[in-house]
Amino acid sequence: MKATESRKGFYQGAMRQGTILGIAWSIMFLLLFMGTSNILLLLTSMLLYMGSPAIAALLAIKYRKSECNNAMTYMQAWGFVFYMYIFASIFNAFVMFLYFKFIDGGAFFGSIQQMIADSINTPGLPEVMKQQLQSTTEMISNISPTDFTWTILNGNISNACFLPFLIAIFVRKTAK
Repeated sequence: MKATESRKGFYQGAMRQGTILGIAWSIMFLLLFMGTSNILLLLTSMLLYMGSPAIAALLAIKYRKSECNNAMTYMQAWGFVFYMYIFASIFNAFVMFLYFKFIDGGAFFGSIQQMIADSINTPGLPEVMKQQLQSTTEMISNISPTDFTWTILNGNISNACFLPFLIAIFVRKTAK
């Protein structure tokens, strides 16, 4: 069965694989926040971030093999990866909103502000840099959980617009 023969199956597959990718992004997100106090968690988060396109490609290849008789055109692969990224973005935004609204209580932004405050007190730092860091601290203090979630969702959807072009190159495979 080709991926386009059943649009419902195509979107369901993208939703399933996108949910898995969204879970991976959410784990990366949580490791990043816990990584402010543990360097190993921060490095794990960075590796997951850099490996995210590879994870997306592996999930799309898994779908191609299981649902498409191991054949998928470039445009089918692009569409699948695009929708997978959209679903992953929505899932990740939901998790981030819940975290910032109900769990974090300002701890993450507080730690960022503390790091910036420590940087401001660095001897030999030019006055212009101190002013920029101070304005950054003020900006961070005004960010609401909803604003931050929308910003991250916007970035993830922006990635969904260009990464599928590259990932689809590795996912496509013609029938023999």
